[in-house]
Amino acid sequence: MIRLRNEKLLKRWYYWTEVERLRLDDALGMLSRNEFFLAEDTIMEIVRKNLHRLSDIIEKPVRVTGERATKKLRLQKTQLCLFAGE
Repeated sequence: MIRLRNEKLLKRWYYWTEVERLRLDDALGMLSRNEFFLAEDTIMEIVRKNLHRLSDIIEKPVRVTGERATKKLRLQKTQLCLFAGE
């Protein structure tokens, strides 16, 4: 269960910091107070220990001749939501 929680937390961390572009402290507050109900220090520890797993969530930028490189999500926005219908 903890492994699954940590995986979901990492996906939500990615969502808030990269997709929604929240500042670090705002993302920590959102995850701490509204989603996982863990101390901000605990969330940071989980994120640090699992940063290597981010490559499972996102793809590397791909260069196409004449176009800017962009990050492409393997997951859909709905898969990054904590609750259904969010």
